[in-house]
Amino acid sequence: MAGWVLVVLYEIAAIWISPVPFSVLLSNNFFFISANIIGMMACYSIEFYARRDFFLNQQLAIEQEKVNKANQGLEGQVKKRTADYQIINRKLKQEIIAHKKSGEYLKETLENLRKSFGVTIQVMVSTIEARDPYTAGHQIRVADLARAIATEMKFSPDRIEGIRMAGSIHDIGKLSIPAEILSKPGKLSDVEFSLIKEHARKGYEMLKDVESPWPLAEVVYQHHERMDGSGYPRNLKGDEILIEARIMAVADVVAAMASHRPYRPTLGLNAALEEIEGNKGMLYDADAVDACLRLFREKGFQLKDD
Repeated sequence: MAGWVLVVLYEIAAIWISPVPFSVLLSNNFFFISANIIGMMACYSIEFYARRDFFLNQQLAIEQEKVNKANQGLEGQVKKRTADYQIINRKLKQEIIAHKKSGEYLKETLENLRKSFGVTIQVMVSTIEARDPYTAGHQIRVADLARAIATEMKFSPDRIEGIRMAGSIHDIGKLSIPAEILSKPGKLSDVEFSLIKEHARKGYEMLKDVESPWPLAEVVYQHHERMDGSGYPRNLKGDEILIEARIMAVADVVAAMASHRPYRPTLGLNAALEEIEGNKGMLYDADAVDACLRLFREKGFQLKDD
């Protein structure tokens, strides 16, 4: 508005100082008026986008603060549960040392250890289910498929159980992401997607101090890495990636593409299998891909229902 007032005042002053016909006035001042109008439009555009970015950044800062508070609470719960588990673990180890009377007793004690750890994992899974049912269902499907792939690859029963356990919590880091972003129906912005990509690192932070017989924290950390180094968050490649994480990557992609997502309908199982087959050895571990394809195409494996 201020720009228009200046233009009008300028024209009034020009007419008052030197009265001339309107056509002459218009032709003499056309460049000035045009430049002024263009300048004002540019200023208004800059101001609009500056205000929009300011308020967006302010809102993101508020949401991040909420996320940080929620994450601190969750980390406190995980640390407490970890401390309880460590106490139980120490006691059981003492009992094993003091009572090595038979192989049966040792087996029973180790089973108790495994059950105690299972309780810790179940607490985490229940927390996810309460906050984000979609992520909980996705983790169940990934865990089931990863277990089947590991079985097809002839892994030991203990290692298969570790892979299944990792699959059941591989997206636990999404607890640190605002629920509004996780359930957003439209396309994610660059800022929102960068927050989503943090879930692998956040999950690792939550699990790194949890004692377990399996490398759960590292599998969670690496499940978005790719064989050619194009994954995240650390751009690992090839054998730098744990085989458990490579299996998880294949299971995660297939389960995600073959299921409904908040921001798109299902792409279908065939599209998912074509994705891993077309990028076998480049993005995804070749052995894990071959095992997965055999499960679906030869052995009738089916993903759990959404």
